[in-house]
Amino acid sequence: MSSPLFRVISNKEHSELRGIQQEYGKMIDSETRRLGLKKNSIENQQHNSERMIQLNQSYQLKQRKYLFLIMTFVVMFAACAVVVFVQSRLGIKKTTLDLILIVIVAVCLISAYFIYDDIVSRDNMDFSKLRVNHPGMLDPASMRDRVQDVNAESEKEGKFSSVSSEVACYGGSCCDEITTTWDSELKRCKPKREQL
Repeated sequence: MSSPLFRVISNKEHSELRGIQQEYGKMIDSETRRLGLKKNSIENQQHNSERMIQLNQSYQLKQRKYLFLIMTFVVMFAACAVVVFVQSRLGIKKTTLDLILIVIVAVCLISAYFIYDDIVSRDNMDFSKLRVNHPGMLDPASMRDRVQDVNAESEKEGKFSSVSSEVACYGGSCCDEITTTWDSELKRCKPKREQL
């Protein structure tokens, strides 16, 4: 007698197999969830470590700028000390060396001001980026209003206005709403995509 090609199982065997399949399915689901949570935990740790590296680099850049600011004052004091030493030893006219001292101090103070202004204008979280919190930069309409105010004032005073409100545009106001839209990440107009 030949063996059958397939064997029919009983209801009891079917329910046992079904129970085993469901048990394995639950185990697979719980392992998938556990691995998903572990993956999320690893991704969060990686993101946090990348963020800490970025913050450390930003802090280093900021400290480098402050060090440069301090070095400006050190160079200024050293140059002034050299000028005073030369004045006391060589007997050169006091007014000439006083002018040199004034120039040294003025140049160093102006340099220090610009260095400090650069430090203050940087973003707190990412020092390599400028802080752009000027209301006119965030709101193009307010910038357009300012341009129109400048034009009105110059027309009252009879001065020539070099800024034309019809020609000048800022941000999203430069885009026509029919074919282009403003992309805030790219900071420019981009063509609208046709939706089918």
